[in-house]
Amino acid sequence: AHRRVTFCSAAKVASTTTKQYFFDIAEGFVTIPEGARYGVHEANWQRLAQVEPAARRFILKSPDWTHVFFWKHVVERFVSGYLDKVVHDCGNNEVITPNLAISFYNQFGFSCEKHTDFEAFIGFMETVPKYEGHFHSQTPLCSIGKYPVTDSIKADEHLDSRLEELSKKLGAEHPPKQEKTKKT
Repeated sequence: AHRRVTFCSAAKVASTTTKQYFFDIAEGFVTIPEGARYGVHEANWQRLAQVEPAARRFILKSPDWTHVFFWKHVVERFVSGYLDKVVHDCGNNEVITPNLAISFYNQFGFSCEKHTDFEAFIGFMETVPKYEGHFHSQTPLCSIGKYPVTDSIKADEHLDSRLEELSKKLGAEHPPKQEKTKKT
């Protein structure tokens, strides 16, 4: 049966884990293109903003639908983004190329040489006028206040047990726990 669920998980909020979870319970309704570099992030998810307006209104108001918002403590999310997108990417790349998320900040004067230190990065981020997804606030990215939320799930060390509860609510067989792909 087709699961009646919408979800939002911003970058650095266990988005790979949560997308993998929904992919696993989608029973073939969602596919990943062959050769996809970013796996579940490139799957053929149907975005709520792309749904016909009348159908979207129905989905958002229907009690038959579950709307899940995944969130992470703001400091944990910021540190995770810093470790992954600054420390890791600056340490593993001689040049910050456009395919790296941190390259967004080049326009504001970011450089690995000057901003890899945590305090220097915080000082730098206080000067930028706008943020890309890994450091942007979670609530606007997930349109909190615009779309309803029936389940708010914290992405922390208890995420798997929370997903298990969600599986029960959705009537889905809970997929086996996935090994983490990164330490951040």
